[in-house]
Amino acid sequence: MVLPAEPGSLTVHFEVTRADLEACAARQLGAVGGVGPWRQAMIMVLAVAVMVGVIVFSTVPAGPARWVAMVAYSIAACWILWKGLFRGRSAVARVVDRTIANGGGEAIFAPEHISISESGLRAEHGHTTIIQRWAGVRSIELEDDAIYIMTGAMTFHRIPRRAFAGDAEMRAFGEQAKVWHRATGPPLAPEQV
Repeated sequence: MVLPAEPGSLTVHFEVTRADLEACAARQLGAVGGVGPWRQAMIMVLAVAVMVGVIVFSTVPAGPARWVAMVAYSIAACWILWKGLFRGRSAVARVVDRTIANGGGEAIFAPEHISISESGLRAEHGHTTIIQRWAGVRSIELEDDAIYIMTGAMTFHRIPRRAFAGDAEMRAFGEQAKVWHRATGPPLAPEQV
């Protein structure tokens, strides 16, 4: 729910969940490669299978034995790569698990408080407070599941839909953030910071 924390500001409060971390990780992984983890895994499996197949094909004498050996080694290589490297889990799950392990569950799943005002935004999470001026914000993106306040190519503040009483309140919060962001002018280029 949006609450006025001080005159001229809006604040939302929410608990960070694993689903929030997964959404953030998926967005960041999408920004890095643009190809989903499943497709990346299949491309790597195919590349390994082809490389092993070429090596086997060139070392086994000609005939049916060459083809049987190539297929067997290709299947074994794919299986080893899949089981050994990926362990059947998505890249998003691995990133989230690593984040939780490195940050500690209590610190990661702390309540989040994000306030926006004419001067910028203030994000409080656990024992950390981040104050960001609008000039340092690249864009504000309203999506179906959340509002993303982009501070870099892969860095952002995510405010999930559940932090609001409804769609109208979420949209109003995002639009007000855009108004304040536009009022500061275009963001500075990296060489001007």
